[in-house]
Amino acid sequence: MLNPQRKIFFGWWVVAGAFTIDLFVGGTFSLGFTAFFKPLADEFGWSYFAISLAASIRGVEAGIVAPACGFLADKWGPRRTVMVGVAVMGAGLIMLSLTRSLPMFYMSFVIMSIGSGASSGIVMMAAVANWFDKKIGLAMGLMVAGFGAAGIMVPVSAWLIGAYGWRQALVILAVATWVIGLPAALLIRHKPEQYGYLPDGEQPDSKRDAKPAPEGTATGAARVKPGQVEASPGDALKSGAFWLISLSMGIRLLLTNAVAVHIMPYLIGIGFSQAAAAMVAALVPLFSIAGRLGLGWVGDIMDKRHVIAVSYALMAVGMYLFVFANVPWALVVFMLAFGIGNGGTVPMRAAIQREYFGRSAFGAIQGLIVAVMNIGGIVGAALAGWLYDNTGGYEIAWTSYAILGAASIPMILVARRPGKARRHLGKTG
Repeated sequence: MLNPQRKIFFGWWVVAGAFTIDLFVGGTFSLGFTAFFKPLADEFGWSYFAISLAASIRGVEAGIVAPACGFLADKWGPRRTVMVGVAVMGAGLIMLSLTRSLPMFYMSFVIMSIGSGASSGIVMMAAVANWFDKKIGLAMGLMVAGFGAAGIMVPVSAWLIGAYGWRQALVILAVATWVIGLPAALLIRHKPEQYGYLPDGEQPDSKRDAKPAPEGTATGAARVKPGQVEASPGDALKSGAFWLISLSMGIRLLLTNAVAVHIMPYLIGIGFSQAAAAMVAALVPLFSIAGRLGLGWVGDIMDKRHVIAVSYALMAVGMYLFVFANVPWALVVFMLAFGIGNGGTVPMRAAIQREYFGRSAFGAIQGLIVAVMNIGGIVGAALAGWLYDNTGGYEIAWTSYAILGAASIPMILVARRPGKARRHLGKTG
């Protein structure tokens, strides 16, 4: 039971738990995979396309799992979903350590995708979105900073591979995910109304000693302010804003996944040592923390579309300069621009959704957005691998992706907030 009189609003503890889980899930599954790319290629002789296809499988699976995870987070609450996801994530890492063939390699990614979908991303954003309104940008920025901090797991993974081999390194990461992730999941809660709060820690007008209701029950339903839009998933799907946000974020994910998977093999291929490549791979998400926090905060006081457009522009510039990564100044600007830009899009995706569609069906709508944007995640890394196999380099991939990144800017700028939704899903308070 939460104490309504505690000095620190419990929503910030929800953010802390989500930060921790994002750090380990993102560090082992999304960002850390690049450290295993070359060892897998060297041991099995697989093509870059074949290895990259695992990221596409991850995207397909995430696109399928995302709506279900969002629905479950809304209906049953996020805590149980997260705990199951963390357990499954660790099991997937163990299976990956036992890989002997491509089918087993791909199956490991299917399992890890299910675990990741249930323990991070949509579910965490749904939880945080329920606890904050006025400070939603800052809260989301702090939460997703965990994924940025996950960059430290890249050199950690590279060191573990060098010290123990890639198979044992995966076992160590699996155990760490369980040992740290499961306790952190206990901090996740569903809605503040279940504990006598309103979002941002405000007290209800009628003072009451509320006891926690079982997650997913009607007790403690989200309250809707007069005039506030609370859209159903159907309402969202009928709006142009939903599709513009989803498709532009899909382009962003195309760039992000391609860089996350290929950054180390690309840098090693143009003359970087493994240690130097791992350090660059770590710095990009670490720099993204500035975008996640800074642009998340700016999004609370400025038009969120403009903040997202600036983020897209930074990513496009960084993506183009990645072609010249062997030039020191270009590499530095790439890390800063791409990292900060990519970081800024993450809290803003949730914040603009919260503003445009409300929070009553946040998880379900977030799941639909992710299902659409994962088309970019499916294509990005696999296409970059295919272009490498057929051209002998990444220059065409990075240049093309920079152009796509620039094309996403006008898409978000023309997105307009939908009118008042036809139905309110919460209760007015």
